[in-house]
Parts: sequence; C-alpha cells; structure tokens
Amino acid sequence: NAKKRIAENISPDKILDNIFPHESSRSNLTLPRWMEEYLLWHADTKQSLNESNWENTKYLVLRCVEADQKCAGAADRLKSTPALLFMAWQSQRLLLIYWTRPAPLEEFLTPNALNWTVPYWLKDRIGVDDVSNTYRFREKYPFVNETRPVIKIRNFLNDETHTKTAIWNSYHAIWNKLFVPSPGVYQRLQSVLLD
Repeated sequence: NAKKRIAENISPDKILDNIFPHESSRSNLTLPRWMEEYLLWHADTKQSLNESNWENTKYLVLRCVEADQKCAGAADRLKSTPALLFMAWQSQRLLLIYWTRPAPLEEFLTPNALNWTVPYWLKDRIGVDDVSNTYRFREKYPFVNETRPVIKIRNFLNDETHTKTAIWNSYHAIWNKLFVPSPGVYQRLQSVLLD
C-alpha cells in the first residue's frame, strides 16, 4: 500500500507540508512584482473599505450563485484566478470571490494572504446576487478599460490565457497566496492521508 509506505517514511506533518506548505515555505515562492504590488494594494484597500467609502472602489467579482444557470465546475472557475488577478491589478479593481452554489467556497477554501471574501454589508450594494451584468468572458483581458464600477463574472474561459502567458508560470505561488484549505477539509485530508 503506497499510503502506508509514505506514512512509514515521512512524518504526518511532512506529508501535509508537501500538499499544503506552511506559511514559512509559502513566502519562498516567487511572485511576479505586479502580484506583490497588488497584494499590498488589495490589503490596504480592503482594510479601509467601509459603508461610507465603498463607491470609491471598483470591483471584479468571480461569483456563482443560485440564480446562475451555469457556472462550470470548481476547477474551471478557479483556474482563471491568476488571469483575473492580473486583470484586477491592471484595472485597479478589488478582486472578490462569492459563491453560494453548490456551497460557499469558504466551506472548502479560505483566504490566505489576499482576503477575497465579500463583506456582508457590501453584498447588496454591489449586487453579487443580481443576475444582470454577469458574464462568461472568452476573450483575452476583456475589461481592463471597463468603466462600470462592478464587473461580475461566472468564469473566464480562455485556454490561451491559462497556458501561454507568464501568469501560468506563477500559478502555484498565486494559489498559495489566495487559498488555504478550510479547517474541515484540512482535517479530512489529514485523516485520509494517514489512514
């Protein structure tokens, strides 16, 4: 049994470190300069965001809600995050993720260095549940010059963007800055890997 051999040779912490590195090893991953800039800008902007100044910010919301007829699978929705981050940086938009279908994303993944959650008081103001003006983009970098304050998308379908750009080379580092497994998922992974 491969799992048993791995468990005998590697401590439980080492197994999980290989899948989900701790913060100390995450900091060694190389991020593009634009990403480092965007992480700082995003944190500052999100921290200062409140009910009286929210209209001064533009938003890019990756979302899937009950009203959406089709959002694609989790992989199709999430594989676009590096490209969406790049577009959010180029257009100075706060990237947020909001899923209620089939369940909130936070049940599986939680924010790490970039807090992509939508504050409860902002949901109605930016209309995350509103079906109007929600897009499935298929072209490359479609809304860098968009003037609308809120852009909501269900997924971003462009294989060229995912595979032929420098963004893809940083996918692992970007993923680790955006997501960590939720406590429930982490515990389940731990129990499966150590059985």
